[in-house]
This record gives sequence, structure tokens and C-alpha cells, in this order.
Amino acid sequence: GKPLASSVKSVANKTRADATANLFDVVQRLINKCYRNEIRVDAIGIGAPSPLDKEKGMIYSPFGLSDWRDFAIGEITEKRFGLPVFIVNDGDGAAFGMKCFGKCRDISSFISLYFDEGIGAGIILKDEIYSGSFGYSGEISYALLKSFCDEPIDNSSLSLDTIVSALNSELGENLGSIDDFLCKGSVFSRRMASVIGRVGDELGRIAALVSNIFGPEAVVVNGKLLDFGDVFFEALRTSFESSLFSGDQVRLLAGNNDQFEAFSTGAASYAIFSYLMSKALTD
Repeated sequence: GKPLASSVKSVANKTRADATANLFDVVQRLINKCYRNEIRVDAIGIGAPSPLDKEKGMIYSPFGLSDWRDFAIGEITEKRFGLPVFIVNDGDGAAFGMKCFGKCRDISSFISLYFDEGIGAGIILKDEIYSGSFGYSGEISYALLKSFCDEPIDNSSLSLDTIVSALNSELGENLGSIDDFLCKGSVFSRRMASVIGRVGDELGRIAALVSNIFGPEAVVVNGKLLDFGDVFFEALRTSFESSLFSGDQVRLLAGNNDQFEAFSTGAASYAIFSYLMSKALTD
């Protein structure tokens, strides 16, 4: 479970052509790094938005990415690099990586929630990924009540951008990112804490809702909002525990602040497992 090499490229992958070119660039960089360090590459793992088909390596119709419909990313990547390719929903893969190598190694059933660029979940039940019939279980953004925001917003848009907008409205500022508010935390502490507390309260109820449906041993919270520390997490915890059907039986854990690191290492973890399973079955 130790990362041997990494490569990051921040881009907008709105079109299929851009997504393919950027993916190939990152994979090639990693293969080159491995080659220089005498590391053999046996497989490629891709974390992608749902709905998708893991067996076919196909992304079907992710929201907001119309050009990705019926995107055979597994097949074209395998042809390009001549290596087996394994595709998994990004949130599912991150949860699987946490099960294989992270703080959930000893937990059989848990839900890993991501509150970052978007809002979603990965679900592990009895040590296996639960993806649902069409590969998109855990799309929890549609369950949100949006009580922290004064103006109604579209179901699909609750994200860091929405929270930045709410913070700017509350503070009378025009800052561009969550990091800007984190840097000015001491200046805006009281009023900013009010907004972040409402966000934590909202997301805590959603965490409890998902927990009440699946009945896991633990819920793991991940994403950039963890950088707000106790202001966010304790508000989330209070709301979560007060809304649980099971009282205090379900543990609430803080996970990875960087969702993209979690997604990429999760995809790699899934590829390792899938490759070894395929080898075992064929050998």
C-alpha cells in the first residue's frame, strides 16, 4: 500500500478527447518514473464518475459530462499501453483503498463519504464494494436538504463552490476558494464558523441517513472541509449522532483531506486486487 510514484495534472476534462489525452499523459509520466526506478508496471487502475460498467471498462453518462456518454475508457487505455486496465467508480475505489491499506483495514462494513468538489460516497459491505445495479450507489447529493443556504440551489450543485458562495454572502467578501477563507480564518472566525457549522450540521444528517439505510460499523468523512477542523467536524458529529437510529454504535472517523489523492490511490488499490485475482484465476 505504499505509493511509489505520483503525478498530478489539474485540468478540466469536459470533452472525451481532453479526458483521454490528459489520462494518457499522466499514465505515461508514471510509467516513465517506474521505468527509471526499475519498477515493473503490471496493470492500470482508473477511478471515474458513474454510472459505469467495471467489467466492460465503460463510462455511461456521468452528470455534467455529456461528451462522455458510452466512453470506452478501459478499452482505449488498454490498447494504448498494452496493459490490463481496471476501472472503478472513484468513490468506491477510494473506499476500497481504505479497506486494503488505510484505517478501515479491520472494519468489515463502512461508508466513506466525500465532501469536496462534489458530494458522494463509497460503500464497503462485508469486505466488498457495493456499487448497486448500475455502478452508482452512494450518489448522496440528491438527498441534501440544503438548509445552510438561503437561496434554493439545484440538486447537482452542492459543492465547495456553493459553500464558497455562502461564505462570501455571509461575510460580504468576494474570495475565490475555500483555501482563501482558511487563510483568513482568524479574521472571519466567528461568522465563518457559523456557516461552516451549518454545513456540518446538514452533512451530519445526511451521513446519519446513509448510515441508517446501510447499517455500517463506521462512517468515514473525507474532503477539503476537514481543513476547517473542529468547527466543521464537531458540528457534523453532533448532528450525526443525534440523527442515528443505532445510538452510538456507529463510529464516525475523519479520513483523507485530499479527495483526489484518495481517488487515485483507491483506483491503484483496486487495480492491484483485480490484477492479482485475474492471475489467480487464470493460473
